Amino acid sequence: MTYLRGSLEKGNSVRGVNQKVPDAKMESKVTKESLPDAAATPRTVYVVFFSLLLDLLAFTMILPLLPSLLEYYRQHDTEGLYHRLSESIKFFQVAVGAPERYSSVLFGGFLGSMFSFLQFVASPIVGASVGCLRQEEDHDNLHDRCECLATEVYDIGIALSYLLWAVSSNFAIFVIARFVGGLSKGNISLAMAIITDVSNSKSRGKGMALVGIAFSLGFIVGPMIGAIFSRYSDKSTPDWFWVPAAFAMCLALADILFLAICLQETLPKKKRAKKVLISLSRALEYINPACLFKFDAVKNLSTKDLESLKRLGFIYFIYLFIYSGLEFTVTFLMYHKFSFTSIDQAKVFLTTGVHDTEGLYHRLSESIKFFQVAVGAPERYSSVLFGGFLGSMFSFLQFVASPIVGALSDVYGRKRIMIICMIGIALSYLLWAVSSNFAIFVIARFVGGLSKGNISLAMAIITDVSNSKSRGKGMALVGIAFSLGFI
Repeated sequence: MTYLRGSLEKGNSVRGVNQKVPDAKMESKVTKESLPDAAATPRTVYVVFFSLLLDLLAFTMILPLLPSLLEYYRQHDTEGLYHRLSESIKFFQVAVGAPERYSSVLFGGFLGSMFSFLQFVASPIVGASVGCLRQEEDHDNLHDRCECLATEVYDIGIALSYLLWAVSSNFAIFVIARFVGGLSKGNISLAMAIITDVSNSKSRGKGMALVGIAFSLGFIVGPMIGAIFSRYSDKSTPDWFWVPAAFAMCLALADILFLAICLQETLPKKKRAKKVLISLSRALEYINPACLFKFDAVKNLSTKDLESLKRLGFIYFIYLFIYSGLEFTVTFLMYHKFSFTSIDQAKVFLTTGVHDTEGLYHRLSESIKFFQVAVGAPERYSSVLFGGFLGSMFSFLQFVASPIVGALSDVYGRKRIMIICMIGIALSYLLWAVSSNFAIFVIARFVGGLSKGNISLAMAIITDVSNSKSRGKGMALVGIAFSLGFI
């Protein structure tokens, strides 16, 4: 869903340089064109929500399959790439004291970090390129069609990555598939930028909440679809993974078709970037860490607001850095503290195979058996379903909490509710640290899920402290923070 990113980001900077239109007038113009009711949610917001949901369903399907895929490529390493990368990763494996049998976990972490790094590098450059391609045509109708085709090229890149995955008979092709997918990803900050363009201050919070809801639903349903494909795939046959990969590609193609039909341009031509070199040079400000943390790309803000944005960006980066690290290393904690089994599929989920203590694990396992029988999953894969249940519980609680947090922040203020959310997240990690039994661990995940409304709240804060001239870049920086944190 890398749609219209360049013009959305770069156009905002041109908006500040070439136009002397007060924010109030600009908001009034958006209201007349897009919002008959100032508090109503624009149609485009729902288009973005559904497109983002399709993208996330396809993206998260691979999670239950990744350990089995890595095991397959380890056994069929015809090109020798898997072995060479394994040797390179051994230094880190020794540094963290990870046993040899858990090398696939580190391998999966490497692929995930590579994907996030490529997304981090490509997003601003792709945005600058698309924004300038849209200036080449003068005729309005043909121009609108050309710009749609230009941006859909990057959506096709996502579908191409799934096609490469479907035919990845060796590890080298699979790495290329992830490489192409990473270079084609930029949908999060783009979705927020589109929502910013079509909404006003009264409806923008609802739009941002829908982005968070799309994430929650994607991470609830997507892994479950992947687990079902894992169950019905005969892993003893070559290329057993082509069916889930083809399904993910179909979702991506459906996303492209849906956007081509339903999504309209949200940024006028007069507010778009004019020169390729200027746009690309500005895009580098999103990649250079020194410029990134200084928010050099954000213009037309008062010193006070810019300082507030810098503090928020730094805090958000630290939070994502710690969060992604803890979520990844929880696998090692579960293996060493709760005596995990060595089933490869259980390594994907962050909370699987926990030791049976105080009867809670056993009672939940019994409750999950109905679904296990329904999908025909063997008994030895019960830990996969258990991990899926805990992950879905976390995402569902986040799904419930996001709109509640937004409503409370409108009444009691952003800062107060943000602090409460962060205290809840810190408390969940404290409970996790002292979780000598499974019951405490479940409580920790429960508290963490209810406190995860902070992401949509952070986006709302950025819209509060920025104006229409700099808001798009602020949203883009949130997406970059996501990529950096998960790297």
